[in-house]
Amino acid sequence: MGAQAAAEPLGGVWSSPLGKLSITQRGDAVTGVLVTPVDGCALPVKGEVLKGELLEDSLSGQIQVCLTGCESKVAWVPVLLLVAPDGRGLSGASTLPKGCAAPLGKNGSLSLRSLAAEPPARATSWKRAPLPRKGPPTRENPDARVQAEEIARDGDAFQKEGKFERARERFLQAVRIDPLYAEGYNGVGVTYYARNDFKEALRWYKKALVADPGLGDAYYNMACVYALQKEKALSLRYLRTALRNGFTSREQMREDSDLSTLRGDPQFESLTGEQGP
Repeated sequence: MGAQAAAEPLGGVWSSPLGKLSITQRGDAVTGVLVTPVDGCALPVKGEVLKGELLEDSLSGQIQVCLTGCESKVAWVPVLLLVAPDGRGLSGASTLPKGCAAPLGKNGSLSLRSLAAEPPARATSWKRAPLPRKGPPTRENPDARVQAEEIARDGDAFQKEGKFERARERFLQAVRIDPLYAEGYNGVGVTYYARNDFKEALRWYKKALVADPGLGDAYYNMACVYALQKEKALSLRYLRTALRNGFTSREQMREDSDLSTLRGDPQFESLTGEQGP
């Protein structure tokens, strides 16, 4: 499947760890210009700091960041960002030079959010707000993570027994208690994957990455789905990002039947080698 633009073009002013960016989308090409930098970072004001191409619902490209701990002070680095379902968020991971650090999240994770006014809420008869919430998820109860992890353990147990609907109930309960519990969203996605509902599985893996852009397992799970759908470019892209975000089992990648469509591809063989990317 070829590249296609997002249903709602990206544009306007966005918040980011670099400062405020003015983002423009023309076709599949996306660029970002720095409007207001954060203190202590000598990036060029009104200069281009983001450039990339949309493929399906992800943006693959480069972002310019300030670096510490290495010789270079400013550099362009690769980035992969997911477009949020509402079109108002970008979240994912960057790849920093070895030994360097940047004012980003865990493992170079990166989140951007549109500063455009929220659309007016529609009247609804629902008594319970549906997931996902608008805007970034927040944790309101300081003990929520502990409670969510306990409930998710039940979900894991049901999943191992093949009771996927019961497992899903537990994972959903976990993320309602702690909307920042990325592993819970990922667990919901796995239950849909187990029922061959790949569209719904992808939707929940993406929710996991909104909650935690550094969750390597979610990137890996997305790569498996795209491989099953014979979307080789997307699958390889997410495998690379999984490895950069803590997924370490190259042996699993070599043996996983979900990735059989990639075997023999030089890029895949390179990724699954001892040294990796």
